[in-house]
Amino acid sequence: MLGQINPTNIFLAEGDDEDADIFKDALSELNLHTNLTIVQNGILLMNLLETSETLPDIIFLDLNMPLKNGLIIILTSVIFLLFQILL
Repeated sequence: MLGQINPTNIFLAEGDDEDADIFKDALSELNLHTNLTIVQNGILLMNLLETSETLPDIIFLDLNMPLKNGLIIILTSVIFLLFQILL
């Protein structure tokens, strides 16, 4: 269909359900065409990234998540990308 815009795929990794609801409400007020996927910790985010058919356009990370926090996710991703480039 002409003029149809693909939705922006957003992954939110947020350990607090209340904060995730606030994010979801704020996003809905922007009236944008998005697909929001929410996971509760970094391990679930990494699993989602490995198995998802559609990769996100944007990832929002809670820096204080349980199991794997946002900083560990960022560092792991950077190291992975560097190895991909170097090898």
